[in-house]
Amino acid sequence: MRTTGLIRAGAVVLMIAGVVSGTALGTPDDPPLAVPTDAATPPAASQPVAAVLAPLVRDVFRLRAHGIRYSPNARNVAMRSDARGPLLLFLPATGAVPRDYRQFLNTAGDLGYHVLALDYWNRGRSVARTCERDANCYSDLQANRFDGSHPTRFSAIAPEDSILDRLRRALTTLDRHDPHGGWGRFAHGDHVRWGRIVVAGHSQGVASPRSSLTTTPCRACSCSGLRWSRSTVSRPHGWRTRVSPP
Repeated sequence: MRTTGLIRAGAVVLMIAGVVSGTALGTPDDPPLAVPTDAATPPAASQPVAAVLAPLVRDVFRLRAHGIRYSPNARNVAMRSDARGPLLLFLPATGAVPRDYRQFLNTAGDLGYHVLALDYWNRGRSVARTCERDANCYSDLQANRFDGSHPTRFSAIAPEDSILDRLRRALTTLDRHDPHGGWGRFAHGDHVRWGRIVVAGHSQGVASPRSSLTTTPCRACSCSGLRWSRSTVSRPHGWRTRVSPP
């Protein structure tokens, strides 16, 4: 899948002229979640001040929970440079995995966002090819992948394997391994604080949250995900917002 256009568009949407370079994401083995350097540590004389005050901490991890078998379960990507920054939740397109969007994610992290690129059920045929002209299929399928509701023959994801529960689990994992990183600000128990989150996605990656969060006060960044379906009833959605640095 080609993501060059998305990276360019994302850089414009996030209002940044460059991309931060750094440690490559996605090593062959799963590394332990890193405990970040304390941002308040005084800089050494030989170190650039900016590098010490705002380190870009990257974590790559799979979800694990007792009694739950996540499928699929590619490595999720998380990063943050400021414990006070808002969260950019990013969901990949059909068939893609989080590390396919390294440049886009690095750009957001360099701007000061917490970043969580989450793997979820986006494998197999695209939503458009699955549903074709069945308008009801789109909303039910997208709702099912988001929170496990509305199971049908087209999609029957269990609630504990849904995007919403994966998000909760990922935030709990990150808060446990990076207790000073500010990850706990985005959820309280099972309650996700959507007002502190920018939901972003590529193609299918923005469709599921878009259909489920229309009444929730969160911001959204849609990349190549403007139509509800391939049928004549499809139309661009009208609630996109421009995402600027926090």
